[in-house]
Amino acid sequence: MNGSGVFLEELAGRLSQAAGRVADTARASEERFVAYLGRVQALLECCLDAAARAEETAGRLGGVGLEAVVEDLRRGMEALAGWDAGSHAALALDRLVAPLADVPAAAEEAKRAVRYLRALAVSTRIEVARFGAARSDLMVLPEVVARLSVRIGELFDSVLRRSRRLEDAVRARRDELQRLEARGVEDLRAAVERMREAVDASVAAASRARAAAEGMGRAAQAAGAAAGRILTELQSQDITRQRLEQVGLALGAAAGYAEDPAEAGPGAAEAEIASVLALEIAQMDEALDAYAAALEAVGREFDEIDEAAAGLRTSLEALQAGSGGEEVVGGGDLTAHLETLRTSRDEVAGILRQAASEAEALTDQVDTIEDVVADLDLIALNAIIQAARAGRDGRTLAVIATEIQREAAKAGGVGRGVADALRRLGEASASLRQGQGGDDGLEGLAGLPQRLDGAARALEAIRREAETELGACLGRLDETLAEARRDSPAAWVRDEVASARLEMASLLETLRAAVPPGVAGPGDLVDRVQRDYTMATQRRVHEEVVGGAADEEAGEFGDNVELF
Repeated sequence: MNGSGVFLEELAGRLSQAAGRVADTARASEERFVAYLGRVQALLECCLDAAARAEETAGRLGGVGLEAVVEDLRRGMEALAGWDAGSHAALALDRLVAPLADVPAAAEEAKRAVRYLRALAVSTRIEVARFGAARSDLMVLPEVVARLSVRIGELFDSVLRRSRRLEDAVRARRDELQRLEARGVEDLRAAVERMREAVDASVAAASRARAAAEGMGRAAQAAGAAAGRILTELQSQDITRQRLEQVGLALGAAAGYAEDPAEAGPGAAEAEIASVLALEIAQMDEALDAYAAALEAVGREFDEIDEAAAGLRTSLEALQAGSGGEEVVGGGDLTAHLETLRTSRDEVAGILRQAASEAEALTDQVDTIEDVVADLDLIALNAIIQAARAGRDGRTLAVIATEIQREAAKAGGVGRGVADALRRLGEASASLRQGQGGDDGLEGLAGLPQRLDGAARALEAIRREAETELGACLGRLDETLAEARRDSPAAWVRDEVASARLEMASLLETLRAAVPPGVAGPGDLVDRVQRDYTMATQRRVHEEVVGGAADEEAGEFGDNVELF
């Protein structure tokens, strides 16, 4: 073997070793790809688990009775809107004061009638004295008129005192209750508004949880699709690895061919071996190009998985931030404000009861006044009859009796006016007592504090549980992503391929420099080297093997060299 053959044999050995290293790199990268896919599978499981947790959290957020609480708040706000016209207690007490305002004027008019009756009683006494003892049945008339007029005056004084006392009590409590109720209503509105905002935030948290679950589902699908494409790329990597192994076998064959350069004919050994090696280097370079392209595609899939993982983490963080939402305000403040309003309502109810009692007592006194007026009217009628019997002498007495009858009728009319005022007072009191139920919005909010407390406790429990579970899920996600990045073979394989390509380029330059002058270049000798190499191999096989076995073996070798 001459010096060129030794050099080319050494060069072929180096190429064979390089091809072996590339094949080993392909096998190692495949193993690391498989390990990486295991991490991707764990990531997908983490995605699906987090999505299920998010969906469960959203369902539980929607199942704590928030819709009922929102409806209660809506009804309460509508009921409280009626308080804008003014204090309910002040308006109620004003309705009580209005009927009482008519009583003093009626009482004053009644007192004037009583004073006139007293004057008529004096005139009656004078006229009866003129009749003398002959008309003894008239002697009691002045005393009866005087006594009844005094009784009527006393009764009207009592009615006036009671009505003024009731009016003073109502007015004394009106301003205080108005301030108390106004402050309570304002605080109640603020508390209900805070609760409404908190409930709205919880509903929004449930919506964010559902959106996060959908986002995690999409991230999981994207990661799964990327994993499927990586599997496809692995299959192409397996094809590339097989091709590299074939290149390594061809280089080994080329090295064996270089050991016996005389088989190719005198003077052409170096050129033919150089051409064969150039052909194998070209095939090696083509295989490396395909391998690098596949690695770039896999790298893009890694980027997509990283993006899906980043989207997953964003969704998990959004879910963790939104799972608790705003903590629903408990019903303690609302209960306190409702109690303030109930205190005001109780005060009004007490005044209403007092007004009802006073109205009943005053009604009894007015009934007594009407009875006394009826008695006075009968006495006046009797006096008119007696005056008629007396003839001309009783004419003055008849006039006085008619005046007494007219004043009695006037006192009776005043009494009926007072009775009408007391009736309106009773009706207002009864109407207000009946309105103490749900018209003022208190009943509409009665059960809301308990439901809000229950919803707040349920939401707080869900928030704590969601924070724990999502924190653990985020921890698993970070761990999985860290392991996946650590096991990612992309950068390592790229470095190996780049090193192999540099080594192949250096060997090719060395080979081209070693080809004798005047010999055709590797690109032009590819077809001739393949033909001459096949013929030389077949001739050597025919010389070593005899008979049909030799032909059969030669055919097998012919099939093998077709790989090139």
